[in-house]
Parts: sequence; C-alpha cells; structure tokens
Amino acid sequence: MKYPTSVCFPRILPCLVSMLSLLSMLSMLSMLSMLSMLSLLSLFQSCELLNVPFAGTERVKILLPSPHPALSLLAPGTIPSYTLRWYDVAGCRHEQAGITSPVILDLSTSMLTPVLLIPETGSNHPGTLPCAGALYPVHAGRKNTEIVLETGWNTGMAASLTEEICLSASEGFETGRNIAAHFNWMRFLEKLSRISDPLALDRKRFREAVLAGKVTIYDITEGEKISVHFSAPNGTIPQDAPFISAWPDQEGFRWPASDELSLMAPEGQTCFYGTNGVIVFQVEKGKQVCVFYSPYSLQD
Repeated sequence: MKYPTSVCFPRILPCLVSMLSLLSMLSMLSMLSMLSMLSLLSLFQSCELLNVPFAGTERVKILLPSPHPALSLLAPGTIPSYTLRWYDVAGCRHEQAGITSPVILDLSTSMLTPVLLIPETGSNHPGTLPCAGALYPVHAGRKNTEIVLETGWNTGMAASLTEEICLSASEGFETGRNIAAHFNWMRFLEKLSRISDPLALDRKRFREAVLAGKVTIYDITEGEKISVHFSAPNGTIPQDAPFISAWPDQEGFRWPASDELSLMAPEGQTCFYGTNGVIVFQVEKGKQVCVFYSPYSLQD
C-alpha cells in the first residue's frame, strides 16, 4: 500500500520545527543558568581564593634577615618578630603577623613578587626601623632540594620600592609589576651601596623614573637634607653615650657633653638608637616638625 508523500510530510514538518524550537529554548536556558552561577561566584570571589596554590606556582622558603643591631637595644634577649607581607598573581596583598622563623609560601613561578618583613619588636615605635625583605625570583636561589629567598635590609629596600612602584602605577598593579620586572634590581643594589645614607634615598624621584622607563644613575641618590636640632634636659642622656643609625652598619654618633645635638636629616623620619632610648626626628616639606627622645623603659 502506497501513501502519498504530499500527505505525510506536511504533517511531520510542523512537529520537527516545534521540537527544534523547544531544544533551542532549553539550550538557551541552560546557558543563562550557567552564566548566572558564574556571576554569583564572581561576586563572592576574593583575593583569599586566588591565593590557593595552583599550577604555575612553586614553594619558596622565606629566610629571616640577620637581626637589626638596634633590636638588641630595643628588646634585649627577645627573638625578633616580623609581619610578613607579599602579593599574589592578582596583585592582592597578604599579611601574616608574628613571624619568628622561616616560612613557606606558594609564589607564582618567575613572577616578580615583593616580599617584605616589617619589624614588630619595639612596636611602640612603629616604622622607626626599615623593613627587611627581598624580591622573588630576583634574589631567590636553590639550596639542595629547596628554593629559598634570603631576605635582608638592602634587598628589603628593593622590595619596598617595588611595592611602591606597583601600587602607584597609574594603570594598576599589574602594569607596575611588569615595569618593575624589567628593571635591573641587582644593579640598583650596587648603586645603593655607594650612598652614604640609603634611608635618605629620594624614593619619589626614583619611583617616578622607573615608571617612566628613564632611570639614570642620578635618580639613585639621596634626597635633600636639612639641619635638625635636639636639646635634652641635663642628665637625661649620659654624656658620650653611643647612638646607632636605623640603617644597619651606618655610622652613628656619641651624645655630646653640651646636651645639644645638630645633624642633617632627610624628609620623613630619622631615628637613632642609644643604650637607653631612641631619638626620633620628623621632617616634613623641608622643615623639622617634631623631635623626641623616648627611653626604652617607657615601652614596657
């Protein structure tokens, strides 16, 4: 028995069109549902999630610096402690306080990462000591089966400047990181060692030169200094008492018999540590705005 094709296909065709339309609608609904889920996830995504180890990272052992000479004066017999700060692949900042021994971090392989160690000891005078640190992978090396990052005070200067460059880049952290990654930081440390007072480095000038891609040896120089003065009441500070600088191994001075001190200080905070207390000078916009002497006994 033969069925006329002109009768069967007209009946089947509308069914096929309806089925195809239904499948298309279901597919679109599925895609919209997936996009909605991804949008919700992005709303709740945070830097903490981005710090989970993933492919392309390596475990790096962060070694602590040699104790700053001032720590033996600020807190004799105390194990130095630090706040550890570093940045992940997305430029998110992470911190861990109370660090007293080496730490293992998962860092993005070969991505320039400033690792800083901010001294916590003598916390009643925050910021009076420079931060230690280093740059990964610039200062990293391999010891046996481990990748280690040896931190220090010189390399800490490079790390803190890199942090400033990344955070001040007009186009964002990643742009700043890319610019800093192409700078010769080993050469910078060579030039820094020739400066009599590394803490007096003109950081603003250097930072802007790196971001502009036009660094010269003249950009690695001390900023302008002014004459600052301090007079202590008679007998407050023992005559001839030695004071050391906040920068390790830099020459300090001995307290004069006149109980009056004059020296040159750069913009910002300048500190000197004695046997019994610390002298702090504060210079802002080329003027001395503050100076004080704080005995260590007052820190307890």
